[in-house]
Amino acid sequence: MARFVHCLRHAAWLTAVLLFTPSLALAQEGDVEWASSQEKQPPLSFSVGQWNATLFGYVRSGLVWIGAEGDDSPAFIGANNGFAMLNARLGVNVKYQDSFEVVTSVDGAADVRSSVNDAVGEQKVVLKDAFGQYKLHDAFKVRLGQFKPPIEVEAMTSTARQLFIRNSVLSDGVRPGEGIERVGSEGFGPARQVGLSLLSDVIDFGPVGLTYALALTNGNAFSAARNDNNKLAYYGRLELHLRNQLLGKFENGSFLVLGGAVGHNERTVGTIPNQLGETDLTWEVDLQFAAYGIEALAQFLMNKRSFPDSGQSEQESMGAVAQLAYRLPFEHFRFQLAYRFSYLDPFVDDSDSPLVADDKLIYHTVGLGYLLEDLPIEVKLNYTATSEEGSAGIDNDIVEALAQFVW
Repeated sequence: MARFVHCLRHAAWLTAVLLFTPSLALAQEGDVEWASSQEKQPPLSFSVGQWNATLFGYVRSGLVWIGAEGDDSPAFIGANNGFAMLNARLGVNVKYQDSFEVVTSVDGAADVRSSVNDAVGEQKVVLKDAFGQYKLHDAFKVRLGQFKPPIEVEAMTSTARQLFIRNSVLSDGVRPGEGIERVGSEGFGPARQVGLSLLSDVIDFGPVGLTYALALTNGNAFSAARNDNNKLAYYGRLELHLRNQLLGKFENGSFLVLGGAVGHNERTVGTIPNQLGETDLTWEVDLQFAAYGIEALAQFLMNKRSFPDSGQSEQESMGAVAQLAYRLPFEHFRFQLAYRFSYLDPFVDDSDSPLVADDKLIYHTVGLGYLLEDLPIEVKLNYTATSEEGSAGIDNDIVEALAQFVW
């Protein structure tokens, strides 16, 4: 097994070098139509008068294998390799005319863990999106209910549209059974929250557009029935879009998006009567590109956590993601190759604390995807080479295979 993982590691690096050296040149030779499986087939919808309902969802299942080797790996790392259900999503979008809509969705394969480093967990049915939305104008929409806060771009992207099988360590953190979960390694992709949002479609100014989103939420995970205290969380996001017209294309869409977001959340943690307050201030910038068969994303995030009740010193965390994908320009040969670099440092200033010293996480992921002709099916293969410092540094490279069925 050690030799197998060692060979895979070198193959991953070689694939990345061979792929992305010529990819920019190949991109200029021509563009190939590529649609994700959820865009390729017409939606399942029906209309009654001015009402229209659309069913959507996906099933994502595959194999997860952690190549844990050596005496430094805890027993729970790689001890539960095998097939896994990642998602079983079902949703409905109901619209009235063009101004009012309600979106609800549930996931029948939500991964719920009862404790830290619980390698098995349970599958449960969980409510995901549940909101109503009224559109007064392209520049002004009101949303109320349960939705994704507009703060971290990976978490905001639909799961079915992700380039890789799962989000990066910056967004998802260290997953149970795949690495050592420690303080600060949970990632910064926020779960859905309940609240109110004001947002817009792309507001065009010729070939340039703007979008915004403002949200006021409970700041608590959607699995909790109520807020964790009497204080609300605030989020704001602004995006600048360069539209496809600048490339000589006249279909709707943007080929370059520059975004930024900020969030503020005062939380209460612990159990009564031993509860303490924590305040998170998060800011994020990102850049997205999609044209000529290339998709790219760069994201940088910082979070400052303060502890007003305990007098503990502030905790600063930071992380970054850079990913690049290229779709091979061959008809009837719909392969996509991708590489992702992700970085998470839970404690930026860790020199004074031996408990969190050398806690940086660096993951390199190489991905191969294939979209079946005339079917809403995608298959993906990912290999992740992990690099962790200090006591969390173990041999736990990850191989993942996925089949995704979307409607």
